[in-house]
Amino acid sequence: MCTQQNQPSDAPISLTDRFLNAAAVILAALCGLAINSLMI
Repeated sequence: MCTQQNQPSDAPISLTDRFLNAAAVILAALCGLAINSLMI
């Protein structure tokens, strides 16, 4: 899924990929915080 493509013509696609990656990181962090709060 996470394949890096160095193509200047795919700027919008790489932009959406960055947005999805950022959203995935934020969701992972929130899930980690939720699990940590439940483990207490």
